[in-house]
Amino acid sequence: MKAFPVKQIRAPDECSLTGRFVCNPSIPLTPRIWFGLGFDIGPIELRQRTPSPIESRILLGGLAFEERDWRRMTGRFGPFPDVGASSVYVCDRHVPIDVLALELEPPVKNRFRARLDLAIAFETCTDFKDARVSLATTLRFDGLSLATSFLRGSKALPPKAWGLPEHFDVDSVRTFLERFVDTSLYDAEERRPGFFALTPRT
Repeated sequence: MKAFPVKQIRAPDECSLTGRFVCNPSIPLTPRIWFGLGFDIGPIELRQRTPSPIESRILLGGLAFEERDWRRMTGRFGPFPDVGASSVYVCDRHVPIDVLALELEPPVKNRFRARLDLAIAFETCTDFKDARVSLATTLRFDGLSLATSFLRGSKALPPKAWGLPEHFDVDSVRTFLERFVDTSLYDAEERRPGFFALTPRT
């Protein structure tokens, strides 16, 4: 098997970190806030596969923190459980990624200096060897979101058991999410019908 040129993988100087409320009782997936980020990579030279450099994108999701105060999400975290939310698109395949570690320095306003240690499982779907890569970047925390459409339509999600509000508005969403995060640290708004965003106060 060939070695993938991981030294060509570089993170941008800055990328967005966001969180969203997720739950799925049919898996079961415990309700919580998942954080995620994504960034473009390339051009990467794969001369043995393509005559032209490739462009791709790394997506990292399913990152969960126990800290309710976003300003205190600092230190070393991981490894994070594999929930199928992290991958890189290479050779017409979504190649799985394990987030082995994430180190966050204390934030300056809403920006964290970060280091990511990733394991890329190339061997699952390509002819490249599995590889590890460490990346450094600045994560700009852009806040949280809650989409109510899937909550309303889910027959597997009993409202009483999960404590869902009968009516979703800014106040009821704040109250609902308070069990996961300190909502006093955010400004909340309904950006479009059924989609609520919480922006961190700096």
